[in-house]
Amino acid sequence: MKKIKIHFFTKQYKNHLVQVNDITIQKRLSLIHGKNGSGKSTLLKAIAGFITFEGDIHINGTTGYSSEMNVFPHYVKVLDFINAMASIERTRDIVLLLQLLSLEEKVDEYIHHLSKGMKAKLRFLVMYMFEKDIYLLDEPFSGVDQESIQQMKHIMQTSSSRFLIASHLIEEFEDIAQEVIHID
Repeated sequence: MKKIKIHFFTKQYKNHLVQVNDITIQKRLSLIHGKNGSGKSTLLKAIAGFITFEGDIHINGTTGYSSEMNVFPHYVKVLDFINAMASIERTRDIVLLLQLLSLEEKVDEYIHHLSKGMKAKLRFLVMYMFEKDIYLLDEPFSGVDQESIQQMKHIMQTSSSRFLIASHLIEEFEDIAQEVIHID
């Protein structure tokens, strides 16, 4: 199993310092838990290579990242967006993922017409359609209904890839998290 090791991580913002001294993330389904503002999202962005920081992060394998924020083009249809993303590199079976996430009826809708929960499922689909060793998910269930949460959890549990999830809501992940890493 591919480990993630974090040593003396520091990220300074204007009015806030995020520090994580020494963590080894070993399990396939891991949760980073902490209150709002504790640095969970910052840590995921650093692991994904999106921000600069001091310290060391060692990962073995490729990563996929899903932000909590919905950052999609507004006037593009769902399937057109998915197909454009799929042209970047080889992907999993998109039709199957659309079915698993109950998005197949939304493919002809414009993304800006989707609900918050549908956009969250689309974020998950676009991240997961690319075959990566480790997926980094920031508050993946925000705005998602319970049935869809169970669908997403099923994908995570049956996948051979690793999932590192950041959330302040530990109870949403108690049934799937194999380890919980608390940060302050």
